[in-house]
Amino acid sequence: MLKLGEYEEPEAKDLAGYLRSLNIRFEMRPSIKAEVMTSDILTGRASEVKEIIENFEEVERYLDALRATVTECQTMKELRERYLGLLYPELKSDGDIISCERTLIEGVDGDQIGEELPKEEQTDGNLSGEDQADGYLEDEELSGDEFDDDDLSDDDLDEEDIIRVIRAFKAVEIAASIIHLNDIEMGDRGALAKLEDPIVSVPITVEEGDELPPMANRVISVDLEKVYDIYVDEVSLAFSGIRSELYEEVFHDEQFMMYSVSQMVESLMENPSKRKIRMEEFTDECCSRTKLDRGTLVVDGSSVAEDIAKVLEKNGIIKMKAGWIKWK
Repeated sequence: MLKLGEYEEPEAKDLAGYLRSLNIRFEMRPSIKAEVMTSDILTGRASEVKEIIENFEEVERYLDALRATVTECQTMKELRERYLGLLYPELKSDGDIISCERTLIEGVDGDQIGEELPKEEQTDGNLSGEDQADGYLEDEELSGDEFDDDDLSDDDLDEEDIIRVIRAFKAVEIAASIIHLNDIEMGDRGALAKLEDPIVSVPITVEEGDELPPMANRVISVDLEKVYDIYVDEVSLAFSGIRSELYEEVFHDEQFMMYSVSQMVESLMENPSKRKIRMEEFTDECCSRTKLDRGTLVVDGSSVAEDIAKVLEKNGIIKMKAGWIKWK
């Protein structure tokens, strides 16, 4: 069978419906996909981190904005608006940007971030590797999942707007991390003392072969998700009527693959000049060239010729014996 690809459930269902509409036989096999991601996180007091990484000025901007707003706000929602308004005043004049910004950072839950940490989880800045990972990754978990490309539609935002939105999203993510790591509550006047030299957690880039700097921790995360592999029957493609003019519709790549295989199988199903040929000749027959309206489609199936022959034999089109292939 021809594998079309690997899909998440919504797209798999859409593709399955499309295949049914063409009367193409297919199989949809569920599996678990594991994606491994590696990130290097530097966690420590701001004064210490500043000596290790370059361009700490950006983090300083976030800290200054947080110091100026956190004691005046009672909720995380209020903090987000005042904090972003201070960092990016140009966003206030654009309702669409602010709306998109709120969508992006909706995942930063004020109740979760502002809650008091258990005493055993509080720290003086000397964090273990596990604490460093928790301090940064929890904030990714709180805010990163809300980053949806659909929210950044070209119809609503130009390139500069998108860049501002992404920067604002990053600013909120780092602020959430600082609030969490330093056990800060909204409206607490004592928060200013905690923000004098707070614990910060920032991602860094370590070149391959280089050692991790002090206070850094490498986090390896594995994301598991359910996906579906979709396979189609090659012979049913030949009878599906799929044509090249469909390429401008959805599932462009899938249609291209199915059309190319259908052309090859159609050619093989027709009796060749000889009714009996050797496998070597059949291998050559698995390479085809089809003229399209504005180009040429070249299909090379030589490396899977034996598999194609088995498919044709299973469907009663040919018979294989002792290295020979005979059309019925």
